[in-house]
Amino acid sequence: MLGAFYGSECRGIAVPVYVIDHWVFFLTQYSNVLNQPLSYKVYLADTGEICNTDEILPFVNNQMLGDPLNPYLFHIAPSALETPQNLALIIEGNRLSLTFASADERRSLFLA
Repeated sequence: MLGAFYGSECRGIAVPVYVIDHWVFFLTQYSNVLNQPLSYKVYLADTGEICNTDEILPFVNNQMLGDPLNPYLFHIAPSALETPQNLALIIEGNRLSLTFASADERRSLFLA
């Protein structure tokens, strides 16, 4: 699950959707203030971890970032993970799991 936040206030949530040949997040986020900085968090159901992404983006009305063919990427530093492991994408029903091998690698999440 991917969430948009201003401080501790949740401004939008998305779950992964399989489109074309990969998983993407269609995230709708809300704010009453233009250019309000929004941060993003990812919930990893397999470990119960909540990880911050590296990106902080200003809120812009009606802005679209990415599409299924050219997704916008969010990144999670492996140091944010409790237990980095080998890189794997595991899809079980509606559940998507991502894991890593080394501290030099980064997680990428697709937002379309």
